[in-house]
Amino acid sequence: MGVTVGVYRLIRWRVTNMLDERCLRCSLFSSASGNPHMRFVGKLITATLIYAIPSVVEPTAVGVTVAAEAELPSQPPACPENLAPQVARKLGYLSTPQYRVCKPMPNAPDKSIVALSVLSGGLSDSDVPDGDMGSYDLDVMIVQSGTGRVLSRLLQESAYESDAYQFTGLDIDTARYNLAPGVRAFGLRAGHSTSSHVSSLSDSKLRLFVEEGNTLRLILKDLVVSQSTGEWDMNCAGQSSETRRTLTVAPTRSHGFADLIVTSATVETKSEMVAGECVEKPRQPPKVSHATLHYDGKVYVVPKELR
Repeated sequence: MGVTVGVYRLIRWRVTNMLDERCLRCSLFSSASGNPHMRFVGKLITATLIYAIPSVVEPTAVGVTVAAEAELPSQPPACPENLAPQVARKLGYLSTPQYRVCKPMPNAPDKSIVALSVLSGGLSDSDVPDGDMGSYDLDVMIVQSGTGRVLSRLLQESAYESDAYQFTGLDIDTARYNLAPGVRAFGLRAGHSTSSHVSSLSDSKLRLFVEEGNTLRLILKDLVVSQSTGEWDMNCAGQSSETRRTLTVAPTRSHGFADLIVTSATVETKSEMVAGECVEKPRQPPKVSHATLHYDGKVYVVPKELR
Protein backbone atom coordinates (compact mmCIF):
# COMPACT_ATOMS: atom_id res chain seq x y z
CA MET A 1 0.00 0.00 0.00
CA GLY A 2 1.16 3.51 -0.69
CA VAL A 3 1.75 6.16 1.92
CA THR A 4 -0.10 9.43 1.61
CA VAL A 5 1.98 12.54 1.13
CA GLY A 6 1.29 14.01 4.57
CA VAL A 7 2.19 10.86 6.50
CA TYR A 8 5.10 10.13 4.20
CA ARG A 9 6.60 13.58 4.67
CA LEU A 10 6.32 13.29 8.46
CA ILE A 11 8.03 9.89 8.42
CA ARG A 12 10.70 11.15 6.01
CA TRP A 13 11.41 14.19 8.18
CA ARG A 14 11.75 12.15 11.38
CA VAL A 15 13.88 9.40 9.84
CA THR A 16 16.10 11.85 7.96
CA ASN A 17 16.86 13.76 11.16
CA MET A 18 17.70 10.51 12.92
CA LEU A 19 19.99 9.37 10.11
CA ASP A 20 21.75 12.73 9.94
CA GLU A 21 22.51 12.52 13.67
CA ARG A 22 23.59 8.87 13.75
CA CYS A 23 25.17 8.43 10.31
CA LEU A 24 27.04 11.54 9.22
CA ARG A 25 28.16 9.99 5.95
CA CYS A 26 24.67 8.92 4.92
CA SER A 27 24.20 12.37 3.41
CA LEU A 28 27.19 11.85 1.08
CA PHE A 29 25.31 9.28 -0.98
CA SER A 30 22.18 11.34 -1.36
CA SER A 31 23.32 14.98 -1.32
CA ALA A 32 23.81 15.22 -5.10
CA SER A 33 20.14 14.66 -5.82
CA GLY A 34 17.82 17.63 -6.11
CA ASN A 35 14.72 15.48 -5.48
CA PRO A 36 13.84 15.14 -1.76
CA HIS A 37 12.34 11.68 -2.31
CA MET A 38 15.58 10.50 -3.93
CA ARG A 39 17.69 12.04 -1.16
CA PHE A 40 15.61 10.27 1.48
CA VAL A 41 15.85 6.91 -0.26
CA GLY A 42 19.60 7.44 -0.63
CA LYS A 43 19.98 8.00 3.11
CA LEU A 44 18.04 4.82 3.87
CA ILE A 45 20.15 2.75 1.47
CA THR A 46 23.40 4.19 2.82
CA ALA A 47 22.44 3.65 6.46
CA THR A 48 21.37 0.07 5.73
CA LEU A 49 24.59 -0.74 3.92
CA ILE A 50 26.87 1.01 6.42
CA TYR A 51 25.36 -0.71 9.43
CA ALA A 52 24.34 -4.02 7.84
CA ILE A 53 27.12 -4.65 5.29
CA PRO A 54 30.79 -3.88 6.09
CA SER A 55 32.18 -1.45 3.55
CA VAL A 56 35.57 -3.14 3.55
CA VAL A 57 36.38 -6.17 5.65
CA GLU A 58 39.67 -7.94 5.99
CA PRO A 59 40.63 -11.37 7.33
CA THR A 60 42.73 -11.23 10.51
CA ALA A 61 45.24 -13.76 11.74
CA VAL A 62 42.56 -15.52 13.78
CA GLY A 63 40.00 -15.53 10.98
CA VAL A 64 37.83 -12.76 12.37
CA THR A 65 36.49 -10.14 9.97
CA VAL A 66 36.79 -6.50 10.97
CA ALA A 67 34.63 -3.80 9.36
CA ALA A 68 36.60 -0.86 8.03
CA GLU A 69 33.94 1.44 9.47
CA ALA A 70 35.01 0.43 12.97
CA GLU A 71 38.35 2.17 12.60
CA LEU A 72 36.76 5.56 11.96
CA PRO A 73 36.59 7.76 15.08
CA SER A 74 33.50 9.83 15.71
CA GLN A 75 35.47 12.95 14.79
CA PRO A 76 38.28 11.92 12.43
CA PRO A 77 41.41 14.08 12.47
CA ALA A 78 41.68 16.69 9.77
CA CYS A 79 44.61 18.02 7.77
CA PRO A 80 45.95 21.46 8.66
CA GLU A 81 43.74 23.92 6.81
CA ASN A 82 46.56 25.34 4.70
CA LEU A 83 48.36 22.08 3.89
CA ALA A 84 46.87 21.46 0.43
CA PRO A 85 47.37 25.08 -0.76
CA GLN A 86 50.90 25.00 0.69
CA VAL A 87 51.72 21.83 -1.25
CA ALA A 88 50.25 23.32 -4.43
CA ARG A 89 52.51 26.38 -4.13
CA LYS A 90 55.58 24.20 -3.57
CA LEU A 91 54.75 22.25 -6.73
CA GLY A 92 54.57 25.45 -8.77
CA TYR A 93 50.81 25.83 -9.23
CA LEU A 94 50.20 29.44 -10.26
CA SER A 95 46.76 29.52 -8.68
CA THR A 96 44.93 27.51 -6.06
CA PRO A 97 43.62 24.28 -7.66
CA GLN A 98 39.89 24.30 -8.34
CA TYR A 99 39.49 21.09 -6.35
CA ARG A 100 41.75 20.11 -3.46
CA VAL A 101 41.32 17.60 -0.65
CA CYS A 102 43.55 16.40 2.16
CA LYS A 103 43.28 13.61 4.74
CA PRO A 104 45.74 12.13 7.26
CA MET A 105 46.78 8.52 6.68
CA PRO A 106 45.22 6.47 9.50
CA ASN A 107 48.13 4.00 9.50
CA ALA A 108 50.79 6.77 9.41
CA PRO A 109 49.60 9.88 11.33
CA ASP A 110 52.70 11.88 10.34
CA LYS A 111 51.70 11.59 6.67
CA SER A 112 48.75 12.97 4.74
CA ILE A 113 47.15 12.24 1.40
CA VAL A 114 46.67 15.30 -0.81
CA ALA A 115 44.79 15.37 -4.11
CA LEU A 116 44.65 18.39 -6.41
CA SER A 117 42.62 18.76 -9.58
CA VAL A 118 43.00 21.64 -12.01
CA LEU A 119 41.84 22.40 -15.53
CA SER A 120 44.33 20.91 -17.97
CA GLY A 121 46.94 23.32 -19.25
CA GLY A 122 47.02 25.26 -15.99
CA LEU A 123 43.93 27.24 -16.90
CA SER A 124 41.75 28.86 -14.28
CA ASP A 125 37.97 29.12 -14.42
CA SER A 126 38.24 32.69 -15.71
CA ASP A 127 40.37 31.52 -18.68
CA VAL A 128 37.71 29.12 -19.94
CA PRO A 129 34.64 30.45 -21.79
CA ASP A 130 32.40 27.81 -20.21
CA GLY A 131 33.68 28.38 -16.66
CA ASP A 132 34.53 25.02 -15.10
CA MET A 133 33.97 22.98 -18.27
CA GLY A 134 36.87 21.04 -19.77
CA SER A 135 39.45 18.38 -18.89
CA TYR A 136 40.88 18.17 -15.38
CA ASP A 137 44.31 16.87 -14.41
CA LEU A 138 44.62 14.87 -11.20
CA ASP A 139 47.68 15.22 -8.96
CA VAL A 140 47.73 12.73 -6.06
CA MET A 141 50.47 12.55 -3.44
CA ILE A 142 51.50 11.52 0.05
CA VAL A 143 53.20 14.30 2.00
CA GLN A 144 54.75 14.93 5.40
CA SER A 145 51.92 16.42 7.45
CA GLY A 146 54.14 18.93 9.24
CA THR A 147 56.20 20.28 6.36
CA GLY A 148 54.21 19.48 3.22
CA ARG A 149 57.24 17.71 1.72
CA VAL A 150 56.12 15.38 -1.06
CA LEU A 151 57.08 11.75 -0.39
CA SER A 152 55.37 10.03 -3.33
CA ARG A 153 53.29 11.34 -6.20
CA LEU A 154 51.32 10.50 -9.35
CA LEU A 155 50.19 13.10 -11.89
CA GLN A 156 47.44 12.03 -14.29
CA GLU A 157 46.66 14.39 -17.16
CA SER A 158 43.05 14.80 -18.34
CA ALA A 159 41.85 12.38 -15.67
CA TYR A 160 38.30 13.77 -15.60
CA GLU A 161 35.99 15.50 -18.05
CA SER A 162 33.49 18.20 -17.09
CA ASP A 163 30.81 19.14 -19.58
CA ALA A 164 27.05 18.78 -19.39
CA TYR A 165 27.87 16.00 -16.93
CA GLN A 166 29.74 18.23 -14.51
CA PHE A 167 32.76 17.25 -12.41
CA THR A 168 31.76 18.18 -8.86
CA GLY A 169 34.73 17.33 -6.64
CA LEU A 170 36.91 14.79 -4.85
CA ASP A 171 36.80 12.80 -1.62
CA ILE A 172 39.61 10.70 -0.12
CA ASP A 173 38.76 7.15 0.99
CA THR A 174 41.01 5.67 3.72
CA ALA A 175 39.12 2.44 4.46
CA ARG A 176 41.35 -0.56 5.18
CA TYR A 177 42.18 -1.75 1.69
CA ASN A 178 44.86 -4.16 2.96
CA LEU A 179 45.67 -5.99 -0.26
CA ALA A 180 48.84 -7.85 0.74
CA PRO A 181 51.24 -7.98 3.71
CA GLY A 182 52.57 -4.44 4.10
CA VAL A 183 50.44 -3.10 1.22
CA ARG A 184 47.52 -0.83 2.05
CA ALA A 185 45.80 1.06 -0.75
CA PHE A 186 43.84 4.29 -0.42
CA GLY A 187 41.02 5.55 -2.55
CA LEU A 188 39.89 8.71 -4.26
CA ARG A 189 36.23 9.26 -5.20
CA ALA A 190 35.27 11.71 -7.93
CA GLY A 191 31.74 13.02 -8.33
CA HIS A 192 29.82 14.02 -11.45
CA SER A 193 26.26 15.25 -11.74
CA THR A 194 23.73 16.91 -14.00
CA SER A 195 20.19 17.99 -13.38
CA SER A 196 17.25 19.75 -14.95
CA HIS A 197 13.70 20.52 -13.92
CA VAL A 198 12.55 17.05 -14.96
CA SER A 199 15.54 14.74 -14.56
CA SER A 200 18.78 14.23 -12.65
CA LEU A 201 21.84 12.00 -12.81
CA SER A 202 24.83 11.74 -10.50
CA ASP A 203 27.54 9.25 -9.66
CA SER A 204 30.73 8.75 -7.69
CA LYS A 205 33.66 6.77 -9.11
CA LEU A 206 36.49 5.21 -7.11
CA ARG A 207 40.18 4.98 -7.93
CA LEU A 208 42.64 3.02 -5.74
CA PHE A 209 46.34 3.78 -5.34
CA VAL A 210 49.31 2.06 -3.70
CA GLU A 211 52.61 3.64 -2.71
CA GLU A 212 55.77 2.29 -4.33
CA GLY A 213 58.88 4.19 -3.26
CA ASN A 214 58.55 7.82 -4.29
CA THR A 215 55.69 7.14 -6.71
CA LEU A 216 52.05 6.14 -6.49
CA ARG A 217 50.51 3.53 -8.76
CA LEU A 218 46.91 3.45 -9.93
CA ILE A 219 45.56 -0.10 -9.44
CA LEU A 220 41.80 0.41 -9.83
CA LYS A 221 40.17 2.97 -12.09
CA ASP A 222 36.66 4.43 -12.01
CA LEU A 223 34.54 1.81 -10.28
CA VAL A 224 31.08 3.38 -9.88
CA VAL A 225 30.37 3.18 -6.13
CA SER A 226 27.15 5.19 -6.15
CA GLN A 227 24.69 6.31 -8.80
CA SER A 228 21.39 8.17 -8.73
CA THR A 229 18.94 8.75 -11.57
CA GLY A 230 15.46 10.21 -11.64
CA GLU A 231 12.73 11.63 -13.86
CA TRP A 232 9.52 13.38 -12.86
CA ASP A 233 6.87 15.68 -14.31
CA MET A 234 7.42 18.56 -11.80
CA ASN A 235 4.05 17.70 -10.28
CA CYS A 236 4.10 14.14 -8.93
CA ALA A 237 4.55 11.39 -11.51
CA GLY A 238 8.09 10.10 -11.75
CA GLN A 239 10.57 7.38 -11.01
CA SER A 240 14.04 7.14 -9.48
CA SER A 241 16.81 4.63 -8.99
CA GLU A 242 19.56 4.61 -6.36
CA THR A 243 22.56 2.26 -6.43
CA ARG A 244 25.20 1.92 -3.73
CA ARG A 245 28.26 -0.36 -3.91
CA THR A 246 30.53 -1.53 -1.12
CA LEU A 247 33.89 -3.31 -1.29
CA THR A 248 35.02 -6.29 0.78
CA VAL A 249 38.62 -7.48 0.87
CA ALA A 250 38.41 -11.22 0.19
CA PRO A 251 40.70 -13.92 1.63
CA THR A 252 41.48 -15.14 -1.91
CA ARG A 253 44.26 -13.59 -4.00
CA SER A 254 45.14 -13.00 -7.62
CA HIS A 255 48.74 -12.23 -8.62
CA GLY A 256 49.60 -11.46 -4.98
CA PHE A 257 46.78 -8.98 -4.24
CA ALA A 258 43.54 -9.76 -2.45
CA ASP A 259 40.41 -10.09 -4.56
CA LEU A 260 37.76 -7.42 -4.01
CA ILE A 261 34.10 -8.40 -3.64
CA VAL A 262 31.69 -5.72 -4.87
CA THR A 263 28.20 -5.75 -3.36
CA SER A 264 25.63 -3.69 -5.26
CA ALA A 265 22.24 -2.67 -3.85
CA THR A 266 19.69 -0.88 -6.03
CA VAL A 267 16.34 0.57 -4.98
CA GLU A 268 13.84 1.83 -7.57
CA THR A 269 10.83 3.97 -6.62
CA LYS A 270 7.82 5.33 -8.45
CA SER A 271 5.49 8.20 -7.59
CA GLU A 272 2.01 8.83 -9.01
CA MET A 273 -1.26 10.55 -8.23
CA VAL A 274 -3.76 8.33 -6.41
CA ALA A 275 -7.16 9.76 -5.42
CA GLY A 276 -5.79 13.28 -5.67
CA GLU A 277 -2.68 12.62 -3.56
CA CYS A 278 0.93 11.98 -4.59
CA VAL A 279 1.97 8.49 -3.54
CA GLU A 280 5.51 7.12 -3.69
CA LYS A 281 6.37 3.44 -3.33
CA PRO A 282 9.08 0.98 -4.38
CA ARG A 283 8.67 -0.33 -7.91
CA GLN A 284 10.05 -3.70 -6.85
CA PRO A 285 12.09 -5.25 -4.00
CA PRO A 286 15.70 -4.00 -3.68
CA LYS A 287 18.13 -5.72 -6.03
CA VAL A 288 21.35 -7.03 -4.44
CA SER A 289 24.17 -8.54 -6.49
CA HIS A 290 27.82 -9.48 -6.03
CA ALA A 291 30.86 -9.42 -8.29
CA THR A 292 34.54 -10.18 -7.67
CA LEU A 293 37.37 -8.02 -8.99
CA HIS A 294 40.68 -9.77 -9.68
CA TYR A 295 44.12 -8.17 -9.87
CA ASP A 296 45.83 -9.07 -13.16
CA GLY A 297 49.33 -8.10 -12.05
CA LYS A 298 48.91 -4.44 -12.97
CA VAL A 299 45.33 -3.36 -12.19
CA TYR A 300 42.01 -4.67 -10.94
CA VAL A 301 39.85 -5.46 -13.95
CA VAL A 302 36.49 -3.66 -13.66
CA PRO A 303 33.68 -5.11 -15.80
CA LYS A 304 31.76 -2.73 -18.04
CA GLU A 305 28.56 -2.92 -15.96
CA LEU A 306 30.41 -1.50 -12.92
CA ARG A 307 32.01 1.41 -14.77
